[in-house]
Amino acid sequence: MTGLGELAVSYAKMTSITIPESVTSIGSGAFQSSKLASVTFAGTTALKTIGARAFSYCSELTAFTVPATVESIGASAFSGCSELATFTFDGTPIVTSIGNAAFQDCKKLTAFTIPESVTTLGTTVFWYAGLTSLNIPAGVTSIGQALYCASPVTSLTVDAGNTKYEDRGCNGIFEKGKNKLIAGGAATTIPDGITTIGQEAFWGEEGEFSLFLPESVTTIEERAFHMASGLTSLTIPSGVTYIDEECFAFCNGMEDVYCYVDAADITWDGGMDMPAFNLMDAKSTKFHVTDADAWNTKFPDANVTFVGDLVVTRPATHAVEKGGVTANWSTYYNNTQDVVADANTEVYQVSLTGTTLTLTKVDDRIINAGQGVVLKSTDANIVLLTSDTQSATSYATNSLTGTDTQITNPGNAYVLGYANSILGFYKLSASGTIKAHKAYLTYAGGGAPEFFDLDGNVTGIKAIDNGQLTIDNAVYDLQGRLVSKPTKGLYIVNGKKVIIK
Repeated sequence: MTGLGELAVSYAKMTSITIPESVTSIGSGAFQSSKLASVTFAGTTALKTIGARAFSYCSELTAFTVPATVESIGASAFSGCSELATFTFDGTPIVTSIGNAAFQDCKKLTAFTIPESVTTLGTTVFWYAGLTSLNIPAGVTSIGQALYCASPVTSLTVDAGNTKYEDRGCNGIFEKGKNKLIAGGAATTIPDGITTIGQEAFWGEEGEFSLFLPESVTTIEERAFHMASGLTSLTIPSGVTYIDEECFAFCNGMEDVYCYVDAADITWDGGMDMPAFNLMDAKSTKFHVTDADAWNTKFPDANVTFVGDLVVTRPATHAVEKGGVTANWSTYYNNTQDVVADANTEVYQVSLTGTTLTLTKVDDRIINAGQGVVLKSTDANIVLLTSDTQSATSYATNSLTGTDTQITNPGNAYVLGYANSILGFYKLSASGTIKAHKAYLTYAGGGAPEFFDLDGNVTGIKAIDNGQLTIDNAVYDLQGRLVSKPTKGLYIVNGKKVIIK
């Protein structure tokens, strides 16, 4: 006997089997839906091929070891094996291909090591499996769509020696040379420089997540987020010009989309006679744009509610890590409209009395027109929406001002910066510039340093150009005065309090 034919013992009640050593192939559906709980191989097995659906829906199968002689695993070979928890390869594997949906719906399969010999991974190989981590070996040259979507993968790596794919440290699979994401999940972040979100990259993702697409993205391919019910919010940057068919079809968990694209500049293909933006029922997805009328005119059948409340400017941030927690800090100003920051962002006004800097939280997160503020967010992407009301918090003592256009230092300006692990307002050089919609402080008082950093520590400061910050090693007393020969006592060095004994 050299082969077990198609549907050889499908649906049989046998609970264990030993495959004869002469068998070289297990045919399609050979043990499909059987009661097998144990599969072993006799002697020196010659098995080369595990066919399509060979062990699919074997609901009693808990473990399987692939002989070292196997060269290929067919499509859906183990799909639906709900109790399969351990899957290993014997010896030094020579298997080169793992077929489409081979381990789909294997929810107890939490770990899987892809052999170094594998060159081809089919589509949806681990779709709805239980994997929490996955490594793509150096030899893999072909990966199908939706490789591991809807699996709870929180750690995705690609071997550094792989010449076609990379992970970029972002828990996704990116095609080298094309700046394209081909496979993602709930833990994936999209780095700057990526231009394309690939076909079915997030198909069926159920883990709850929100996603920010960087400014570099221009294209979202067909069904990229199809049926991704876990996607709750999405930010689409201004550079996106094309979104392919069914891209967000049936994303029934999507609550908010923040789209910075002008309606005139984008092509969106609904596909299969579907209206574009076919997300949630009854237009319950809010599609935040700058001009709702333009979007309603171009896409009258869209199954979303266009809301014209999006503020175009998105503040750049300084990422500051303390105690293992990263906060993103920025400033913001505009003189024409009241805006409100998203729920992940805290808004602060700043008052400067003498050389004392005090931050006061604006609880309703509303930034009144003409007021500069400091923003602190858990998200690097800060979303600002127009507000119909002004803040209930008084800005009467706010010392921050700002500009709607880029300007040269108007004199005695201090801008938010981060250097040597110190976040604060730093003195801008006379020729330095302040970017549009940024807030800044002015201070013309005497003494050095001139005010406190944002942690409440006096900071020695040198003049800077356009945010290039340097900190001197001078010693200051608690009143901010330069001390050339410190004696015993408490001083400030590099923004930190030190005791000199």
